[in-house]
Amino acid sequence: MNVISHSHAYSLYPRATFEDRVSIYSQFSAQRMDDVQEGFEKYTKRGWKILPMPSAAAHLRPNSEFRNGPRYVGDSSSWIIPLEGLYEQDEIVPIEHRGVELPMGFGDDFVRGNGWHGNSSSGTLNISTKVFTSWYLEGQYCACPDFHWEIHYFLDGLGGSDYGRRDREFLGISHKLYKAYNAAVRPDCKFGPVTADLQSRVRNIVAKAFINSFRPESNVPYELCPKPPAVLELINVLSALCNVCSCTDLEISVSFALVYNYTDRSTITAGDDPRTIWTIVDVSQAELPDSQLWDLNRSLDKVLKPFNIQLWVRAIADQH
Repeated sequence: MNVISHSHAYSLYPRATFEDRVSIYSQFSAQRMDDVQEGFEKYTKRGWKILPMPSAAAHLRPNSEFRNGPRYVGDSSSWIIPLEGLYEQDEIVPIEHRGVELPMGFGDDFVRGNGWHGNSSSGTLNISTKVFTSWYLEGQYCACPDFHWEIHYFLDGLGGSDYGRRDREFLGISHKLYKAYNAAVRPDCKFGPVTADLQSRVRNIVAKAFINSFRPESNVPYELCPKPPAVLELINVLSALCNVCSCTDLEISVSFALVYNYTDRSTITAGDDPRTIWTIVDVSQAELPDSQLWDLNRSLDKVLKPFNIQLWVRAIADQH
């Protein structure tokens, strides 16, 4: 998605658009396929792949444009190009244009007051937003629904007679909300209580493996790459394992294999058409006795198999 205002051009998903050459459609578009099919076909002919979900690597990379949480036009994940004004600073402005020249500064571009909440943890990309309006705002703004009460509190607290002139303040308060939300670390482990620091360490290990293995130059078809629900489930499971065992005693190895099916999880020969990519995870630990490992691995296999993940926990001595 690209937006052009009077002073700046913005690409909201620049890496997906210009590096990966993919367009990820939202859950809303998935429900209106008849209406958007013509647009999909146009961009498919121009070389883009139209897909329902980003790759796990795109979701995990630093400052990801597909991260779960609030985003806004012109945030740190956007590509921003300043535009030139109609006239240079020392240039004579024609009489008919005097008084209508708009300021071109970044803080003067109220398009940046628009935002949304993105989530790619389910089967499709889900984008949600809420429209805010007020007598004190010149424009209407879409903003992240997470900030519903904070923004209403701000708007209800405005006073005075300067109607339609408080957009700059709206910009300031909304951007503070976005930045504060994204700066906070929120562990989300459904298999038990996990500290933010522990889940962050596990996430870094997994993210490094996925990002390094699925760079654009790897030539792996984007549609075959593991998706965010799989990697988030893996992070949850590994975080829970680290919580049970001593995190310092765990050795985690992540690799990938192009395979045909679950029973033949081995690398296929060059030139074959792979059906899917499996994530192969080996975890070595020193805490759990052998008597518990068999039942643990069976339970983990049941949880992770639907996500095309094979995870095996073994005692450290077993790897020699």
